[in-house]
Amino acid sequence: MNYKAFTYSFDEFTDNWKNVLVYDIETVETLEELEKIKDEKALDYLNIERAKHVAFGIRKDILRERMNAPVNKILSKLEKRFYKDWIIYVLMDTTPRKIVETLYKVASNLRLHIVAHNGKKFDFTLFRYYLNKYENDKKALKYKIYFYKTNPFLVDTKKKVYIRLVDTLELTKASLEASVKNFGIDISKETGKDIKEYLIRDIELLIELVEALEKAEINYTITRTARRFYVDLSKKYKINKIVTFLPEEFEPDYIGGRVEVFKATAENIRYYDFNSLY
Repeated sequence: MNYKAFTYSFDEFTDNWKNVLVYDIETVETLEELEKIKDEKALDYLNIERAKHVAFGIRKDILRERMNAPVNKILSKLEKRFYKDWIIYVLMDTTPRKIVETLYKVASNLRLHIVAHNGKKFDFTLFRYYLNKYENDKKALKYKIYFYKTNPFLVDTKKKVYIRLVDTLELTKASLEASVKNFGIDISKETGKDIKEYLIRDIELLIELVEALEKAEINYTITRTARRFYVDLSKKYKINKIVTFLPEEFEPDYIGGRVEVFKATAENIRYYDFNSLY
């Protein structure tokens, strides 16, 4: 792996949840279509080439502080909603290219990182799709995808643009709704049959999750926060326990951490394989 592109100091990018753009993508036309796909477990709808709707949220104070002409030109053409201290922008019936260029230009001009839930398997793959599809297009954005200590970045070394991609699923290990509920937040909302309202609700959920992670001081770096999330926070919520055959002195199990293997000898024992132990 060539790290020469990362010649700047990573101290410039502190793990601050205020400096983020949160977004979600939909590839279907209606909620009925989405429910049918889920019921039939037809995962072909995750084909990123079909991305056509996007909503994203930015904090109002960040916009006031860093707004400039290029960003204003982009955002002034989009429908917007207000939620708490955030502004949610919506772009419907568009193309993967338009989505990428909008997110990239806004994030880079405002010096923001980009956050999505399940981004690793879905939302972030849009950037790789764009990168591969338009690599020979002279009018397309020019960037590369780099990994620095497992953290993915969109990098344009010529323009000094470094956008970190943060997947909240990697931190919470649960669906977006379940992650929000684990923090004791209720955001039930009737979205009817409107895919746009469903999309906006997902952004509201993601905003709630980001604010909860910020308040709990959970930072972007996955490896050093996984154990803390499950031990320090999740212990007051319901945690899956193995209770059917373990003796009482065994503790509940938590996800994440490190397992070390030691050579040992024993007689008359039963051996079980564990995901992780603390």
